[in-house]
Amino acid sequence: MRPRARAWVAAIAFGAQASCGGDAEVRDLPYAGQAFPPPAPLTLPAGPWGVTSNNGADTLTFVDLSTRAVIGDVPVGLNPIDLDGPHHLAVDRVTRDVFVALAYPAPPIIPGPHAAHGSAAVPGKLVRLSLPDLTRIGVARLDANPGDVVLSDDGARVVVSHFDLSRASNPTAPIEAQRARLLSFAARELVGASPPAPRAIDVCVAPHGIALSPGDGRRAYVACYGEDALAIVDLADDSQPVVRVPIGPNPGRAPTPAYGPYAIALDESGARVAVGTTESREVRVFDAAGAPLPEKTWRADLAKGGVFFPAFVGDRLVVPAQSPDALYMLDLVGPATEVRRRVFAEGECKAPHEVRRSPVAGELLVVCEGDHVGPGALLVVDAETLATKATIVTGAYPDRVEALP
Repeated sequence: MRPRARAWVAAIAFGAQASCGGDAEVRDLPYAGQAFPPPAPLTLPAGPWGVTSNNGADTLTFVDLSTRAVIGDVPVGLNPIDLDGPHHLAVDRVTRDVFVALAYPAPPIIPGPHAAHGSAAVPGKLVRLSLPDLTRIGVARLDANPGDVVLSDDGARVVVSHFDLSRASNPTAPIEAQRARLLSFAARELVGASPPAPRAIDVCVAPHGIALSPGDGRRAYVACYGEDALAIVDLADDSQPVVRVPIGPNPGRAPTPAYGPYAIALDESGARVAVGTTESREVRVFDAAGAPLPEKTWRADLAKGGVFFPAFVGDRLVVPAQSPDALYMLDLVGPATEVRRRVFAEGECKAPHEVRRSPVAGELLVVCEGDHVGPGALLVVDAETLATKATIVTGAYPDRVEALP
């Protein structure tokens, strides 16, 4: 049971006990306070800090990246009892507002691994919270099964994909009916319960990972799991069609894609896009125009669980993979070459999901999903050796980290 639910039940029990002694007068007085008071304001450090979205715990975990200490594990969501399922987040580096998608639970029976957040029928929500008090600034309605949430560098545009496996699961439906939408909001206008409508683009089948071009984020690169494609979207010009580039030869289609592109990363210059696939267990690299760079393709032969969100570190790419749980460092100066491998010991980092560069020089952050029931972890690793420097416990099923200087 969630913490707020326990408090609610305890309050009812206390009231019942207090009314059982004799003929005491009982009054039902109106309550003038907030139904669900916000948590106490966080004390954010002057130095670098990070935050994870915890899909299985309905919380955000805030971390001091200098001391490696947890600042706070804060409940989020709109439903005080059931699971809202926060899935990915983004932080405005100027206003420090947090944008988090609420994905809501999937049905008890789901169609395969990593599909829990792709099979719900309830519309999702995008929530904007202020820091350090976590006041809710705005809420926007999403489609079912929000996937990735990304914010442009200038903080003006927030974009959400929808990893909708339910929509994608009918192989006899025309592909237009299978395609889910990309929603692009004016981030700083997301205020109140009825913010301005987003731009909506039918992007591809089961889109998940998104990367935005540097600066204003006008161009979106999208990993299209159910269509075996890399989609390129102009978010500023409605007249421009969506470009869908096959992720490789002989692409498949949902429900049985051949590659399953799921995760994505853009290098700092915006010149190269790396796509991680869960079905073919590969990293495939493209240039900014969407042209594939075949010599930059690399396959994790042992990673039965797939390849997830990588991070560029100069001309190198650090790739998380699952089953066995490991990090791989690739050199991309010439053909993609594995230069280092770090296989995690049992329990050290179960199901690595994402690698992010840390604002602390020489360090990377690795999100470890865990078993989706108990706590997950955020690892601090050396950017050169991939050795673990610190392990920070998070809520259940972390799936994204944002780190700020």
